Amino acid sequence: MIRLAVLDDEQKELTGILSLLESFKQAHPERTVTAKAFTDPYELLDYTQSNGGFDIYLLDIIMRNMTGIECAQKLRKRGDSGEIVFLTTSREYGVDAFGVNAAGYLIKPIKSAALFERLLAVLERISLREPLFVKLCGGDVRAVRPEEIVCIESFRKKQEVHLSDGSVLQTQQSLSDWRERLKDYQEFYSPHRSYIVNFEHVTSIGSDGLTVGGYKIPVPRAVLKTVQNCFFEYLLNKQK
Repeated sequence: MIRLAVLDDEQKELTGILSLLESFKQAHPERTVTAKAFTDPYELLDYTQSNGGFDIYLLDIIMRNMTGIECAQKLRKRGDSGEIVFLTTSREYGVDAFGVNAAGYLIKPIKSAALFERLLAVLERISLREPLFVKLCGGDVRAVRPEEIVCIESFRKKQEVHLSDGSVLQTQQSLSDWRERLKDYQEFYSPHRSYIVNFEHVTSIGSDGLTVGGYKIPVPRAVLKTVQNCFFEYLLNKQK
């Protein structure tokens, strides 16, 4: 079951999107999607705080109380890794959206073909995310979803897997083993021999390195430009 949230403070727009979603479910009965509508970003934030996040968010950008980008930033700050698609009348907000790793944009008025195409692409991404099993140093095994992983750091003879909920798993599975396990996930990148980062959780790239889920990861100046180019190429590929 895929849980989807729609946020738009214009009731007419919201009703139209919900109608298109019903058409999508009829056209693709193999995709089990449930939608919940919100007209206020604070209502959405309160709901997710109490009930957990959604798999997909369709967020209007221009709203009276808070922009969709600001709402997305708050979700990401909590560690929410749901796929975000912005609803907008213009692409001028694209740069601002890099920080929340949007899965795409839908230009208003929303057309069914554009919505269906974007939803199918996002659902395909979600379906590929089978759990990864982490053998912990104590001998236990923990299942984690790829999107939960913020970064992996090589720390002495152990690797520390930092998760979006703030927890850290310690494992003796080598970083080279992790690179092999994650090679088919385009969001994972190794900017340094001691790290693997999830581009979905990158909030900034500066001269002093990457900020990923609150962690600062150093990047040698010699490869900084390469890292920046890889990050923006990843963001652009997501829009295709």
